[in-house]
Amino acid sequence: MNQYRRLQDLQELEKEETKLKDELNSLPQINKLRQLKKEIEEEQNYLKKEKEKFDLQRKKLKNLENAVSKEREELELLSTKLFSGEISNLKELEGTDTKRKSLEEQIKELEELSLTEMEVIEQNKNRLNELNGKLKVKKETFKVILEDYNELQKGIKAHLEKIPQERTRLESQIDKQIMTDYNDKKSNYANNYVVEIKNQTCQGCHMTVPFQIMKIIKSDHFAKCDKCGRILI
Repeated sequence: MNQYRRLQDLQELEKEETKLKDELNSLPQINKLRQLKKEIEEEQNYLKKEKEKFDLQRKKLKNLENAVSKEREELELLSTKLFSGEISNLKELEGTDTKRKSLEEQIKELEELSLTEMEVIEQNKNRLNELNGKLKVKKETFKVILEDYNELQKGIKAHLEKIPQERTRLESQIDKQIMTDYNDKKSNYANNYVVEIKNQTCQGCHMTVPFQIMKIIKSDHFAKCDKCGRILI
């Protein structure tokens, strides 16, 4: 009968192994980590696109500033030419002055565009900083949860690693024929093939165990439930 006690211990060990594996695959941190990972990737992609837009805006501003600088140089040359007395022809003077005034208007428009672009850039810069800040917090949260998950996973795996050795020890104390019967039948009983008797009742099917079978078990011999076929101890 001792072999069947060992068999029950083996059954409990296998139940514990299944439970630990299920626990390992269903740690609450897993879903949270998956969700955070997805959100982080999405936000990183969005931030990348927004940074590209921001860089284009800065490039546009730089082009505007270069255009203003170029127009100012041209305006300065025209003004020097206009007021130096270099031009004596009245028609040429009028044409040069008209061109000067046109340049001044163009410069004014470019500067207004530059100011508008600068305001937009400043707003987008603040928004990018805010997005970066939120992303940083999310990454730090991911890191903390991941560390917690790894610690729990490590503990469960350490426990699982001890089970094969304990299984081997138990199996070495059980007759091969008993082990063959157990391995063949256990899946039919949801890994609950070896059960105890309580109050003359099989704890597998919860049916009353006949007196004759109770007598066999009481004499420390092997018996199976006549209703469900489980090993009784």
